[in-house]
Amino acid sequence: MPSALVRPLLDDSVDVVGDVHGEVAALRSLLAHLGCDLERARVERPLVFVGDIIDRGPDSIATVEIVQHLVNAGVAQMILGNHELNVLEGLEKEGNGWFAEHTLRPDGWFDQRDRVEFSSRQATAQEQAEILRFFASLPIALESDALRVVHAAWAPDAIEAARRAPDLPALLAQRTDIRDLDDGLPLPGIDWRIEVNKGEAAKYGASVTTVGNAVQLVTNGLKVTEYRPSHVDKAVDIIVRFPEDRRSLDQLDELRVQTQVGHVPIGNFVERKPAPRVGYINRVAGNRVMTVSANVAEGVQTAKVQQEIAATLAKADLGPNVTWRLKGEDEERAKASAFLLKAFATAIFLIFAILLAQFNKLTSVGLVLTAVVLSTFGVLLGLMVMGQPFGVVMTGIGVIANAGVIVNNNIVLIDTYDRLRREGVAAYDAIIETCRERARPVVLTAVTAILGVLPIAFGMNIEFLSREITVGAPATQWWINLSTAIVFGLGFATVLTLIVTPAALMAIENLRVWRLRAGAALRARFARPAQA
Repeated sequence: MPSALVRPLLDDSVDVVGDVHGEVAALRSLLAHLGCDLERARVERPLVFVGDIIDRGPDSIATVEIVQHLVNAGVAQMILGNHELNVLEGLEKEGNGWFAEHTLRPDGWFDQRDRVEFSSRQATAQEQAEILRFFASLPIALESDALRVVHAAWAPDAIEAARRAPDLPALLAQRTDIRDLDDGLPLPGIDWRIEVNKGEAAKYGASVTTVGNAVQLVTNGLKVTEYRPSHVDKAVDIIVRFPEDRRSLDQLDELRVQTQVGHVPIGNFVERKPAPRVGYINRVAGNRVMTVSANVAEGVQTAKVQQEIAATLAKADLGPNVTWRLKGEDEERAKASAFLLKAFATAIFLIFAILLAQFNKLTSVGLVLTAVVLSTFGVLLGLMVMGQPFGVVMTGIGVIANAGVIVNNNIVLIDTYDRLRREGVAAYDAIIETCRERARPVVLTAVTAILGVLPIAFGMNIEFLSREITVGAPATQWWINLSTAIVFGLGFATVLTLIVTPAALMAIENLRVWRLRAGAALRARFARPAQA
């Protein structure tokens, strides 16, 4: 997989230009000497700019524009140097006060005399954005079979790491189970720049503000006031703009503004020029971030795709100081899972405390909690039978909802057994009598809950007013996982309550009897030598 940071050279025979440092006059002279026609973007041999084209000189902005013009024309290439990296990282370094005088973060190498010693034209906000977009698109090395061009700021191991780093969007594009892949880079396009001739505008008594307000009527709208409804805290902007059929470039050219001499077409003192769309760089906590997003194909499990992508990224050598993290649905699933695990653990603890206070026996509490935990096997079995994925939110809520019914059924069963034992009934007979008395309420409780959600588990939507039954309606999709968890979880837990719980009670009694007999035998055995 080719890397976007190490790219092939245009040709083995190139002219290499380096350390321009904003000296635009020297650059023009050098290019003319090399036979470069800037107006037509023609060169005798391909040009390679080895970084450091900015800082220190009188016009770094014009230098970038010349190099970008040649690169976009396909007759030149450029690699990043340390001065370009300083701008990308937002560091104040020697000579780069021209870029953003008060926005770069200070660095230990920066000297406040920099802006005095290196007098340079200051970049506007739009020029800053365009320069950042251009620098962000550049590689760190160019190479062919016979030649490699790299700036001295890059160590050989960094170049090797960059070469091995995969092109992540291209890597994901090979998968057939994802759709709508977005590499996070700004799309190329054209922005229209409105340039006002202030001298001509002054003849009509117009100003830049007047033109700006008029242009906003054709574009995003002009804010005239604010309105805050009584039931909200934030105010709502009141925007005025032309109807949709009058918001076009043609309408912009025909726009008239009110001046001291009447309505005047803005074309008299305004020129509309196309310019490359301004890019952007996203940063989080000072670190540059690129977001690659995609959707999964229909019928494909999201969790499976994310696991495979995570495994691929874990094996990939992305280079030093490059980290990755899955966000979106994976992050939301992880948050929901953590919340539901805490909720389930809290519910188990509260159930344990209440049951211990009621029964005062750890064995009875353990039986109830075991039934709650084992019911999750029924939930998982039901999802497999129905061919449904494990939804963290709705399936988790279903498991927690089952716990209430399961605990209630087991309390009824064990409490009846304990009452019969206190009345002197033998353990076996007490278990039989308990099952005879409590089987009906246990079954009815579970069956009514199951029947209540069974239609939703099969995707059925019953409209009693209109007497219609629909299958697979959108309203049922969100609840299918929850209903399936309740149906199969309660069904499985009911079997546990009526069969496993009585058997466990008998096993506990048998263990108690065996322990008493073993203790008596041991006491009798040790008592004989003492009597002798």
